[in-house]
Amino acid sequence: MKRKIQLLVLAAAMSLNFSVPVLAEDIEGIQSEETFEAGFESRFVIIENEPSENGSSENETFGNEPSDEDGMDDGQEDESIDGEVTEKLPNEGFFSGPETEESFDEASEDESEMEGETSDIVMFAAAASGSCGTDVKWAYSNGTLKITGTGAMTDYSRWSAAPWYSYREQITKIVISEGITYIGNRAFISKSCEKIYFPSTLTGIGSNSLVLEKITAIEIPQSLTDITNLSWSLMPWLECISVADGNTVFSAVDGVLFAGKTLVQYPCAKSDSSYEVPDGITALENRAFSDAANLQQISLPDSLTKIGDYAFADTVSLAEITIPSNVNTLGDYVFFHASALSKVTFLGSSQMYATGNSFSNCSVKTICGYDDASIYYKSSRKTLTLANLASNINASYASLGYARGEDKFCSWELNKDGELRFTPKQMCAVSNRYLLDTYGRIKKVVIEDGFTSIAQNAFSNLRSLEEVVIPDSVTFIDYTAFSNCQSLKKINLPDSITEIRGGAFCKCSSLETITIPNSVLIMGESVFEECRNLTSVTLSENLTEIPYRTFAYCTKLSTVIIPGKVETIGVSAFFGAGLTDIEIPETVREIKGNAFWGNSSLTKIWVPNGVVKIGEYAFSDCASLWTISLPSTVTEIGGSVFYGCKDLRSISLDQYNQNFTSYKGALFNKDKTVLLVYPAGGTGSYTVPDGCKVIGESAFAYSKLTEIVIPEGVTEISDSAFYRCSELAKISLPTSLKSIGKNAFGYSGLKYINILEGVTSIGESAFYESEIYVIELPRTLNFIGDRAFISRNLKDVVYSGTEAEWGNISVDYSVNPYLKNATKHYAVVASGKCGDSAYWYLDQNYVLTIAGSGCMYDYEPDNQPWLNLRDQMKGVIVGGSVTKIGRSAFYFFPDMETITIGKSVTEIGNAAFSKSKITSITIPSTVKKVDIYCFYECEKLREVTIKNSAIELEDTTFGYCTGMTDIFFSGTSGQWTDIVNKASARTWPNPVVHYGGRCSSGYAKKTINKKLATCSADGYTGDLVCSTCSAVIKSGTVVEKLEHTAGEAVKENEVAGTCIAHGSYDEVVRCTVCNEVLGRKTVTTDLGNHNPIVDEAVVASCTEKGKTKGSHCSICNKVLVEQKEIPATGHQEVKDEAVEATCTTVGKTEGSHCSVCNEVLVAQKDVPATGHSEVKDEAVEATCTTAGKTEGSHCSVCNEVLVKQKEIPATGHSEVKDEAVEATCTTAGKTEGSHCAACGAVLKEQEEIPALGHKEVKDEAVEATCTTAGKTEGSHCATCGEVLKEQEEIPMLDHSEVKDEAVNATCTIAGKTEGSHCAICGKVLEKQEEIPAYGHKEVEDEAVEATCITSGKTAGSHCTNCGKVLKEQEEIPAFGHKEVKDEAVEATCTTAGKTEGSHCEICGAILKERKEIPALGHKEAKDEAVEATCTTAGKTEGSHCAICGAILKEQKEIPAIGHKEVTDKAIETTCTTAGKTEGKHCSVCGLVLKEQYELPVTGHAEVIVKGTPATCTEAGKTDGTKCCVCGTIIRQQTEIAPTHNVKKWKVTKKATVLKAGQKTGKCSVCKKTIKQTIAKLPATIKVRKTVTIKVKKSTTIKVTYGKGDSVKSWKSSNKKIVTVTKKGKITGKKRGKAVLTVKLKSGKSAKVAVTVK
Repeated sequence: MKRKIQLLVLAAAMSLNFSVPVLAEDIEGIQSEETFEAGFESRFVIIENEPSENGSSENETFGNEPSDEDGMDDGQEDESIDGEVTEKLPNEGFFSGPETEESFDEASEDESEMEGETSDIVMFAAAASGSCGTDVKWAYSNGTLKITGTGAMTDYSRWSAAPWYSYREQITKIVISEGITYIGNRAFISKSCEKIYFPSTLTGIGSNSLVLEKITAIEIPQSLTDITNLSWSLMPWLECISVADGNTVFSAVDGVLFAGKTLVQYPCAKSDSSYEVPDGITALENRAFSDAANLQQISLPDSLTKIGDYAFADTVSLAEITIPSNVNTLGDYVFFHASALSKVTFLGSSQMYATGNSFSNCSVKTICGYDDASIYYKSSRKTLTLANLASNINASYASLGYARGEDKFCSWELNKDGELRFTPKQMCAVSNRYLLDTYGRIKKVVIEDGFTSIAQNAFSNLRSLEEVVIPDSVTFIDYTAFSNCQSLKKINLPDSITEIRGGAFCKCSSLETITIPNSVLIMGESVFEECRNLTSVTLSENLTEIPYRTFAYCTKLSTVIIPGKVETIGVSAFFGAGLTDIEIPETVREIKGNAFWGNSSLTKIWVPNGVVKIGEYAFSDCASLWTISLPSTVTEIGGSVFYGCKDLRSISLDQYNQNFTSYKGALFNKDKTVLLVYPAGGTGSYTVPDGCKVIGESAFAYSKLTEIVIPEGVTEISDSAFYRCSELAKISLPTSLKSIGKNAFGYSGLKYINILEGVTSIGESAFYESEIYVIELPRTLNFIGDRAFISRNLKDVVYSGTEAEWGNISVDYSVNPYLKNATKHYAVVASGKCGDSAYWYLDQNYVLTIAGSGCMYDYEPDNQPWLNLRDQMKGVIVGGSVTKIGRSAFYFFPDMETITIGKSVTEIGNAAFSKSKITSITIPSTVKKVDIYCFYECEKLREVTIKNSAIELEDTTFGYCTGMTDIFFSGTSGQWTDIVNKASARTWPNPVVHYGGRCSSGYAKKTINKKLATCSADGYTGDLVCSTCSAVIKSGTVVEKLEHTAGEAVKENEVAGTCIAHGSYDEVVRCTVCNEVLGRKTVTTDLGNHNPIVDEAVVASCTEKGKTKGSHCSICNKVLVEQKEIPATGHQEVKDEAVEATCTTVGKTEGSHCSVCNEVLVAQKDVPATGHSEVKDEAVEATCTTAGKTEGSHCSVCNEVLVKQKEIPATGHSEVKDEAVEATCTTAGKTEGSHCAACGAVLKEQEEIPALGHKEVKDEAVEATCTTAGKTEGSHCATCGEVLKEQEEIPMLDHSEVKDEAVNATCTIAGKTEGSHCAICGKVLEKQEEIPAYGHKEVEDEAVEATCITSGKTAGSHCTNCGKVLKEQEEIPAFGHKEVKDEAVEATCTTAGKTEGSHCEICGAILKERKEIPALGHKEAKDEAVEATCTTAGKTEGSHCAICGAILKEQKEIPAIGHKEVTDKAIETTCTTAGKTEGKHCSVCGLVLKEQYELPVTGHAEVIVKGTPATCTEAGKTDGTKCCVCGTIIRQQTEIAPTHNVKKWKVTKKATVLKAGQKTGKCSVCKKTIKQTIAKLPATIKVRKTVTIKVKKSTTIKVTYGKGDSVKSWKSSNKKIVTVTKKGKITGKKRGKAVLTVKLKSGKSAKVAVTVK
């Protein structure tokens, strides 16, 4: 079923951060193989602000070349390169293109779909911007895309496109600003871009980064020296390549790109028909002329020695070419798809190395050369290498009569009958002139004697090959040697073959029968995979394993005899085969996962004793399997082992199995805590037994059960536990449940499920494509997996927590759209079922909601499921798709105040809402009938809205609703009259009825035209009308106008008097009600006073006059107090004393200033400081006991301390503790001591502590019982615990077992399994379990072959349940013994031998008894004595038997003799040699008894030897040092090169972590310009130590590093737990811990510990 994701992306006029488009189908698992076959029509999902967590980082392969040959493998990421940053205009490089618009055809199915009809994305192009690197931004506007910032751009992929991808149709120009160093993978894809500008800082280009159709020219900037990732074929109209001046690697001639003596690239759209490669060129780079469609002739120079991979690929016009004589290397696929090429001529006479596929998929008919020319293939194994020749054959030359050729290993010839014959030889050349022929003509291959093996792919894909003859000299057949030989019917394998490797006969679809000789010991994987017509196989009797996918998809293979030595049946060994019967031998120990998957005709399996392990899905999808028998030996059964076995009815388990148990048809682990499998063929209901804790993986998958009850105690429902239980209608979950696994209820028939409190997680796809309408979720839930609720019917989610708590659940709504769109009901306090498909829940506000679909159940007035909530319920909402409200559903709910009826309801039942407290009700237009007593005695019901004008009401529907005042009816008054008459509404009230359906409940009345009476006009009380239809319910009355009321007189318009004019004001009287002026009078006031302003006094100074204080009027400006003049005072001179200059302070000359105004009259001048005369104070070294001093200095003039000498405290002894050694029972100890680590002085002597001796304690004997072993009496040391006398174990007594006999079940009577108990302790040793009774079931009694002494039987039948014979078996007579000799066995020293005898080869009966030969007795040999040493014990002489090795005389231990102590004298230390303390050793064995500690060297007493400074032109010498004790030169005086004095440096090139910088400056002495190198910056790295993420979630780890450095790689220690991209984006895969290692280009690395939860 197709679905659309419709997205409308609006790009506003302002700058927006655009998200990364991600293919919807790449969201992991979003499509089910069965359900979403057609996929999403829309191919993009826009995810805000971060790339998709599930998006792949893949580089797309463009064109039609094999993806593994062009450096663009899926998943490969190319590294970004950081370079120097210097500021220049963006004119270093450009692309230009034509004005015409051409079609753009990428080899990307996904991108083409985005442009087709199925895309529902609507883009409105406008200004947009965002980030495209750590420090890189992008902006698009009016056809121009601009990249700015510094450093590398982000890498993009097919699944994670660049953020400007949606503008690819509009982009006409791309500008990359200075500072950008790297263009990311798949950065620029555009049909319309005609120009691109490169910066001078660009050093690297990513894979597929320039997919620009209209570009016709490209210039390589000076800085770009690595273009290995540039895919030229993605610029199909490129005509010219140029290189900027100064590029040290590349050059261009006539539009062709070169690197030294290598031709790198010829532009694929260059119009010339011929081209001559210049003389001197020695190599053609990979793809040098690839896609040069116009070239018809290419001339190669004699200097050429190497032609790279794909060099002439897709040169579709090239007809012939001559390879010069010096060419010695021919690459892979050199002439791939050179469809016009017919002739290649080799001029060389020496050896050339090539690959077998150099001429693949080209049309060459003839390869010519000199007679002594030879081509040696790169393969060096001496093996049949037809692949080297056959891959050159092209199908277009079937008309050729024959072909022949040779290489250094063999010659070959193909005759007209299609027989290809190989003859071996050594070191022979390929024929100088041979024809390449077609695979299609080879029908028979004859390999002559002498070959030892058949090489990998030797005859693969020879689709016409029918027969192969292999000689006895061949010992092994290599990988896929005959794979896909679709016509191969006959092949005889000789007895010489010992090994057949993987895929040897894979896809030989005509092969019907084959015999693997017994000489074959090893067989590889997939040897016969997809041999779909294979019906008979005879396997080697010496095989020990049926490997991986050996017979996968051999759909006609109905039976196979597995050899008797096979121990392992490999993974998917018989996957999808056509087996109807299989016999597994008793030698098999393991059946691996998927071994018999999909054998749909297999009906029964008997797993023999000896099988220990059965892998997951081993028998899954065996659709016809109805019974299986498991042995006592099996200890491990994988998950989903019987997944999809739809008809499985019986799982038989051996009663002695100690690891599993069978109970009521289901398989459990031994203690019944894990339910592993319930046969899918079972029907009806099933209750899981008490004690079970886990429902295992796929336990009920494909079951036909309709009801399942899971008891309390179960905590986990595992993955796929109820997968495809399509008939399951009801399941009861316990409160103990904690988690629900992946796909647990996928495709189930459940429509409703209540998940109780306690469940914390619901796995991925848990309810995928189930029939769920309503699901109840607990507040304990914290995780919902991807696609958990992909259920189209899901309408309602009932959640017991709050909306805030719901927001804390970890869930990805992008892959859970139905969950996102479902109506959420929060804080639900109760819930349940109220119809076949209807459900109810009550929220925290005590509002009850009905959801789901269909009719509600009818109830009696006292049996509603929510009856106990009657007193709390405040309202009811009937929603979902519910069609009928049941009888008495809410009868007499006295506190119910609101009722909301959904638009799907068509009928409301009898007394549904009778006697409630509702005040209003709206009955929607869908309701056709409201039954009797529905709203009976709802006394507070005031307003009723009825939206169906043809509704059917009853007499008592609104009976005794005494408070009803209004009915809002959608129809006309005539329609309402008809309804009332039909209902005979005698008990109804008499409300106001509003017609037309415009009026709304709650807004029935309003007052209009209301007007207050005033002094000047009458008033009106207003009309009471319907708020919607304006019908007048009650008219208003007129209110007469009022009399004026005079208030007190007030002042208005008051004007104050001034010194030149009188003032005035109005005296006004107004009405206090309407404010009307009733009287006004103007009053005049007196003149006012002056308004004085102070004129401030001005103080006289040394040079300027002053003024006294005065004043004037601000209105008339009259002077009120006059200001008088004050004369200037003149300067008062004061001398400033001279200050003498010192070493550190500047001095001053004598001067003067005015003491009043401080004006300087005579300025003081600075006298420079004289400066210190520095003298050094020598440093004094500190010792253990005396203090030292650091070096310092002082001024010899002023004695000021310039560099203070700091005291270095005496170091003191560096005491090291000599730890005490405790004395033990057998060894002496020592007291604690100490010594100085610096000078070695002993600070505290250690004293010896004698050995303690053992303190024996008895260990009491313990008697053995039925259940526990006993012990004999022993003893041990209470101090050291050493065992002095060993306690020997007394074996546990055996239970005295008494069998509780089994009772067989019959067709009608239940039975019991066999059990047992102990007669002594009464313990039940094996519990008897009930075996259900079963009906008659006919089973064939297989024929029994006659043996030597017993007769056989013909086939018959009986009932498997009661044993009744249904068809009698007839006797077949015995046929006698076949005698085989039993060889004699020699007697040994202790065991008797046997004479020769015989037995029957068929039945094993003894025909001639073997007699015993007595044992021979021992032959004694002496064991030499061993002397004891100081520390090791010796041994006495002993003896043993020389024949069997038995000990005849035991050697006894001789104790060790102990050490003989000798003193090692102490050695004094010198300046350069270390000394030693006194020690001791053993003179006998040399063992050190007292270690001599090394005394550190005293070191030199260092004094300085003064050096001489260098000048600009003369060298100097550095200071040196020597020892004043021994005279040794410690630090050599080194020459100082002539040094310029540069005071100011200018950095011309900044140093980075990877590259040194440079600075220039001018010498202040000689005035020369000096250049100097700036050292590289130290490499640093900073990253988080630990990260915690959730499964399926992603985050990006930020790495901080030094300037110029960059991330080289990320590596995960466990990709199954967490993966990491080159950009540091990590994605959790499954729970666990892993360590990520990030490595910088500088070599610096760091580790990050990741925990996935």
